Amino acid sequence: MYAAENAWHKLFAANRVKGEWFDLDAKQFLKIAREFKAEFRVHSRDRVVEDLKIGGIYYISVDGINTIQVELVELEYFNDPNKFDHAIVNEIRGRQSWSLFPDEVRTTPIGALFNYVTN
Repeated sequence: MYAAENAWHKLFAANRVKGEWFDLDAKQFLKIAREFKAEFRVHSRDRVVEDLKIGGIYYISVDGINTIQVELVELEYFNDPNKFDHAIVNEIRGRQSWSLFPDEVRTTPIGALFNYVTN
């Protein structure tokens, strides 16, 4: 475990902000996320739906590199009234709208990126 941590610290040394904190860009973050996915065998079935609220501001990623800030406008049930099957979001700074699985909508940009690599 310590050897792996030291390797990450060396790899991203130029991005160290302070102590254990690093300022990583999306590609660097995805490198870490993909390696975690492989090492810990994270799969989409392990994803959970966050506590979503209509009108809430969230993040999605459609390419695994960029995130988009969205507003949740609708949640729908199709099969089980205790479980959302469908989420509709609108882009905050644009006109795009998406129909997604609820577990694709995240509260943070990093969550949206990590969510993308767990597919």
